[in-house]
Amino acid sequence: MKWLIVILLAVVTAHADSIEDDELDKDSDVVTIVDSPVPGAASQITKEALENRESNDIHQVLQAPGVYVRQEEGFGLRPNIGIRGTSSERSSKITLMEDGVLIAPAPYSAPAAYYFPMVTRMTGIDIMKGPGAIRFGPSTVGGAINLHSAPIPHKHAASLDLATGNFGFTKQHARLALVSGNYSALLEGVQLSSQGIKELDNGGATGFLKSEFVTKLRYENAVSESFFHSLTLRLGYADELSRETYLGISEQDLRETPNRRYRASHLGEMTWKHQRVTLDYQFEGNSYRGDMQAYGNFFTRKWTKFDDFAGSTSVSEVLAAPQGGINQALYAVLTGQADSQGGIDELLIGTNDRKFISTGLQGKIRKDLASIALLKDRGTHQLEMGTRFHFDRITRDQFQNTFEMTNGSLVDTGRAKDQNTDSVSEAFALSAYTELQSTWNSRLITTVGVRGELVRNKLADNLTSQSNKDVYGGIMPGGGAVFRMSDNISLLGSVYWGFAPTPPRLTEITAPERSRNYEVGFRAGLADISVETIAFFNDYKNLTGNCSISSGCAPQDLGRTFDGGRVWTWGVENQLSGFLIKNRRIQIPIKLLHTYTDSSFRQGFVSANPIWGNVAKGDRLPYIPKNNVVISTGITHAKLGVILDGSFTSAMLDSAGTQGLSTDDTYNLDGSAWYSPSKFSKIYLRVDNITGTQYLVSYRPFGARPSKPRMIQAGIKFSL
Repeated sequence: MKWLIVILLAVVTAHADSIEDDELDKDSDVVTIVDSPVPGAASQITKEALENRESNDIHQVLQAPGVYVRQEEGFGLRPNIGIRGTSSERSSKITLMEDGVLIAPAPYSAPAAYYFPMVTRMTGIDIMKGPGAIRFGPSTVGGAINLHSAPIPHKHAASLDLATGNFGFTKQHARLALVSGNYSALLEGVQLSSQGIKELDNGGATGFLKSEFVTKLRYENAVSESFFHSLTLRLGYADELSRETYLGISEQDLRETPNRRYRASHLGEMTWKHQRVTLDYQFEGNSYRGDMQAYGNFFTRKWTKFDDFAGSTSVSEVLAAPQGGINQALYAVLTGQADSQGGIDELLIGTNDRKFISTGLQGKIRKDLASIALLKDRGTHQLEMGTRFHFDRITRDQFQNTFEMTNGSLVDTGRAKDQNTDSVSEAFALSAYTELQSTWNSRLITTVGVRGELVRNKLADNLTSQSNKDVYGGIMPGGGAVFRMSDNISLLGSVYWGFAPTPPRLTEITAPERSRNYEVGFRAGLADISVETIAFFNDYKNLTGNCSISSGCAPQDLGRTFDGGRVWTWGVENQLSGFLIKNRRIQIPIKLLHTYTDSSFRQGFVSANPIWGNVAKGDRLPYIPKNNVVISTGITHAKLGVILDGSFTSAMLDSAGTQGLSTDDTYNLDGSAWYSPSKFSKIYLRVDNITGTQYLVSYRPFGARPSKPRMIQAGIKFSL
């Protein structure tokens, strides 16, 4: 059966570039590029789609085939994003970028994305799936996401966006652009805040305050008619204070009061700061163009939160069955209804203190090979080559203090803190890729390429005075073809090798994640409607799982990488998009997205990774929905518009297998409306979860978690 799937999926190949502005249909919500020169399916969330919806939650913005998310706290502060069967846990198995630069705090040594930039700053989002992701790396199995920040305009400009909403939500967003000859600058600042959607027993703060500031300075010059270059310096600063917790609630409590939070989570608080600097040099000639970037990201975070009970009974066990025996007594302490008696019902409050560094130098050049005699009159050919020197480091300082519940309040016992982790992990990586794109005639386009990764890991444990080093690497080829059967119909497919790095370890060394991946499909266009269907199959030689507290791991396993062996994931992505009506007066857009995804472990084993557990051959991967559907439509005019987005996500398993806990089937309806009284102003309204129905969407990190309640945002924009 497997080889039949492989043969079917290896027939033909797709093409999609990192999407250029001049290739877009500016009216579309999601654009799939057919003829651009990189293999693999790709989508883009356009500037118009982002502005029409005015969403601040990346989980709601990513409406694209093959992409799924796991909600956690309702605002998208810590996104969990997966693509084509990869784990969504802290988005650690996909490549995340802003303007082509890696944004995860430590993509190699600690890939969990606890930092994520504000979506409201972005002017577009590229989603590259399949072999299109091998140009970026390091994770290339599922795909890559590249966020586009606001470019520096070529004339003076200014804008202001002010919004307010329920749950004490506020937004202030300002941009100012100044241009003088060859010099220009962009200043941007954003602040979001909310009093929080959760309600602590006996009261308390649960909201957040998040800010970002960006400065861009650019010099550009056309040296001659055949050579142009520019130099851009970007400086960024961001910080956050969020009173969030790892502690969920019992399923029964979620059904009755979904936004409840227990007293044991009263001290939950995340603070972080992020600094970024990028120097970007771009140049372009008659037959070539290139880009060189030096970058540095510096991120510090401290998260104080409820970890567990001091005894042997875990909080997960208590929340799974809070009635009867010792669980009932521990539940009463957890909720503040009873005082701690000492010992097993004392509460461990942990602080995860982290410092991250991520720096590097990367460059790429694209060359037209038409001048080479061997290739003359044999189609058009473009060669792209790129390389990246990258270093990242994480310093972990993790400890726990013991508290008692007394009269509904957490009281420090005064005992010395218990140091769980004191370590430094780092990785140095050298990666490079080469890609040749060829258009042979009006019907056939091919792409072949290869990516290489060489990684040196190092870990030093200050608690045990142990250290370890290891070196690993990989070569990942990929390519295929697109065949145009007619002006409106194309067949496509690809074959490529996937890769994901493994963080440093003290003891056993887990091999990096490797896979062979295949896709096949077709695209068709008629009038203002386009249709796309792509089937994919990922054959993991070695699936890996990165252990974190948020996935339910014990402190002693923090940072550990688990080996899941051979796994298959497969599915079909369907997309219909375009306009039912499109004329100079009105437009009625239509978008229908459907993704089916399934998976299978190819052997049984017992894993200390709690999200896997006891695995039998044929078990499915957790937190990957079988079906994900989005239906969007509305009506727009020159000055006003209304958009409705409906979605369905099928239930997801909490751990591997076919039995045990699973989330709810979720149905959601969001709406946006706007009116522009002049070309300088816009009034908008957004409602998330119009029906107000809340579902159980996760049991991670500890306990059941609800989807967001009805959230309303109203704002006004001014621009000059």
